[in-house]
This record gives sequence, structure tokens and C-alpha cells, in this order.
Amino acid sequence: METRAANHVAAEEHRCDLAKSSRMKKARSVDFGRFLRSSLRNPADSSTVVASAFSQRAARDNFSN
Repeated sequence: METRAANHVAAEEHRCDLAKSSRMKKARSVDFGRFLRSSLRNPADSSTVVASAFSQRAARDNFSN
């Protein structure tokens, strides 16, 4: 009986972790979009900004995984 309860608690914690991870990924995506839009308002250096943004995102994603 205790094992079943422990498994239930572990499963619930796992679901919470997955939901938190999903929310964090969505927030990162929104932040990245905002960054790109604000950076592209100045077209003089937009190509370097986009390249920098993509490299920063790739580095962050590789670090978090």
C-alpha cells in the first residue's frame, strides 16, 4: 500500500516537473521573439543581431539540455 502511494506521489511530481518545463520553454520562446522584434527595429545591424540571437539561443538550449 505504501509503495502505491509513493508511486502516485512520484508520478504527480513528474507531471508537475513536465508542466514547469513546458512553461519555461514557452516563456523562453516568447522572450526570444520579443528580442528579435525589438532588435529588428534598427535595420542597420539586423543581420548581426539575428545571427547573435540564434547563436545565443542555441548555446542556451544546449546548456539546458
